[in-house]
Amino acid sequence: MRAEEERGGLGRWLHPAYQHPQGTAQGALDMKDAEASKAAVAALGSQAKSIFAASLAEQARAVRGALVSRSGVVTAAQLAKSFQRARVERIEELLQTLVLLGQARQVEAGKYAP
Repeated sequence: MRAEEERGGLGRWLHPAYQHPQGTAQGALDMKDAEASKAAVAALGSQAKSIFAASLAEQARAVRGALVSRSGVVTAAQLAKSFQRARVERIEELLQTLVLLGQARQVEAGKYAP
């Protein structure tokens, strides 16, 4: 039932008292926008290499976007090829950080999935 609601664009809090303590009524989430942004990230990933950002936050966002745009499991070396001037060691470090934050999964040693 929940999957049907989510396909229809309705998302619900799993634990409303914890996740949304203000208690206001939860409206429908527009999940179609999330799918559209994922498609846009995928389209960007297929274009030319992007410049690797200077700040840590921008680097993490870029690595997360590149990871989401890929289908299947990837390595840090594969993701590093998506950027200009990106070191594989730095990409690996950012991937491990994303795993710790729950934004990526480490499938096996050195291999990651969104």
